[in-house]
Amino acid sequence: MAALSDPTCAIFDVKAVNAGQAATMCHNDSLHTWWKQPGFKAWFLNKDETRQKIKYLTDKALEAATQVLEDPDPRASGSKVAILRILLQYEAAEIQTKTNTRFDSMDVAQLRAFLKQNAHLIRPLLEEVKPGMLEASEESDHADDNSPEDPS
Repeated sequence: MAALSDPTCAIFDVKAVNAGQAATMCHNDSLHTWWKQPGFKAWFLNKDETRQKIKYLTDKALEAATQVLEDPDPRASGSKVAILRILLQYEAAEIQTKTNTRFDSMDVAQLRAFLKQNAHLIRPLLEEVKPGMLEASEESDHADDNSPEDPS
């Protein structure tokens, strides 16, 4: 039988695999019966296997992390700190990604609606801003724009 990576192989195109080819490849005639069962072909020709394995292993890792975090043994404290650090870093990255994506995809009208909807959160922050604070910040951001080039 030709190798699966061989382009001349009859089952090189996974979409074209039929029950006969699958049975021959697996040396199992019962595949003819299973092939007719709903969902079997999709399972047998699973193209999302890696994604599903990663999801499964992530779930297992979270279960293990939960067990460590719930362990009352004081010797587990170092592991708890490490797990919490990873979880907090992940959460911070998720929040940053969602925030950036959300604002980047907004048009002017959507941004105005967002600001209006969240004004109660923004006003206290604006009260902390002293006159001239924003202008000074913008000037420092552009301080190097007009400076002569360093001849060294």
